[in-house]
Amino acid sequence: MFQPVSCLCAAVLALGLLAPASGAHAAPAHPSTAPTGASAQPGETAATYQRLLELSSLDLVLRQLPAYFQLGLEQVKAQGVSLPPPVQAAFEAAAAEVLAPEQLRPSALALLQTHLNDSQLAEWLAFYRTPLGKKAAAADQRAASPEFQALLQNRAPQVMAKLSQDAGRMALLQSWLQATEAVEQSTDLMIQAQLGVAWGLAVALPGGAGVQSFDELKDQMEAQRFSLNAQVAQALLVHMAVAYQDFSNKELGQLLRLANRPAGKAFYVDFSRQISQLLSARMEQLGHAIGRKLDTPAI
Repeated sequence: MFQPVSCLCAAVLALGLLAPASGAHAAPAHPSTAPTGASAQPGETAATYQRLLELSSLDLVLRQLPAYFQLGLEQVKAQGVSLPPPVQAAFEAAAAEVLAPEQLRPSALALLQTHLNDSQLAEWLAFYRTPLGKKAAAADQRAASPEFQALLQNRAPQVMAKLSQDAGRMALLQSWLQATEAVEQSTDLMIQAQLGVAWGLAVALPGGAGVQSFDELKDQMEAQRFSLNAQVAQALLVHMAVAYQDFSNKELGQLLRLANRPAGKAFYVDFSRQISQLLSARMEQLGHAIGRKLDTPAI
């Protein structure tokens, strides 16, 4: 049940999406939290952690970044932004360079091994062997697909109308978002995604570059943090309500208890915070990469 940050940002994307920053390295593991499995071979240990990435849907999200980015470009054009063929080609080439899944997945794996110890990993894998864990994994796989965005738009009004009449369920979903810091992490990523794409458009479109510097644009985005935070909170609530519409309140309560356990905090907060920071850095790189593809100075 990985946070749906990436899927939401993808929906607004040319907003650009996920990927651990190139040149960024995972911090050395603290002795008290580093995986210890002395009896396991390195390849076996990595495969076990990789399994958690797959079950939680993060691996699928990383593999589908090109599809997310293309979806974002189409949405930008649908809003009336004209992208001449050379400009669109620059966007796509920059995304292929900055968001390449083959570069991102090893980085995610390394971060996971840093932030979850053996016992926490075992607890997560045991959860995914339970009926609820299997149900959660299936729901997350569906929610991690670009196709889910169409379902989200179609079902959101109906689901939210029903949710507004169930205060207990609303509280469970909001408590899960709070326990996992999903809103804060999503807001950070959203700002960087908007910044990367806005700067890419600025250097790509006639008269765009030179109107304001990259740092000025960054300050402008930061000034919108409060309003963006509210929008992200609402969007995440809708996403969760639709993705978990077939879960009972009892099942949602079980997921919330897992999120509040040490293993849940290690995955949703410690690991996810690092992923979010790395992806945010990569979003900034996306705008500069677009500028390079167009032979335009980045700043």
